[in-house]
Amino acid sequence: MKIFALFLILFFFNFKTAVAETLKIECTVKYIDEKKALYKIGDITIWTYDLKSKKFLFSDDFIRQYNLIKIEDKYYAQYTRIFRYTGEFLQKTVEVPETELKDLLTHDFNNQTPEVFEKMFFLINTHFPKNKKSKKLYWQEYRKNCVKAQKRF
Repeated sequence: MKIFALFLILFFFNFKTAVAETLKIECTVKYIDEKKALYKIGDITIWTYDLKSKKFLFSDDFIRQYNLIKIEDKYYAQYTRIFRYTGEFLQKTVEVPETELKDLLTHDFNNQTPEVFEKMFFLINTHFPKNKKSKKLYWQEYRKNCVKAQKRF
């Protein structure tokens, strides 16, 4: 009995270190709305998340992330959201004028917060229809089905 108890204790100590620190999710593209298509319907993508990173927001319902990218003199805002119960993946990117980004330009994107995600979400969804209508500014939306996300990891 003592050996079994010792084995059980050692198992639990080793189990903590054996738990994965990364999460890989396989997704299949099901919808594309983009100025310049990068993917095709049916393409498979694999997303890897560091579970200890502050570059992602993990909750019971979603895995979320946002980015702000500057290419030449243009800014592109992007968010990604995976609904953990259904596996629905949504990624949107839009070109945004620098004048609307003043408070975001100094943000540390390596330490993401729900409040800034909400700002980015609003900003992107506000500009998306405007950019699409103008056809000069960049817009992009991908919807995917993610297999592993459906398993409520």
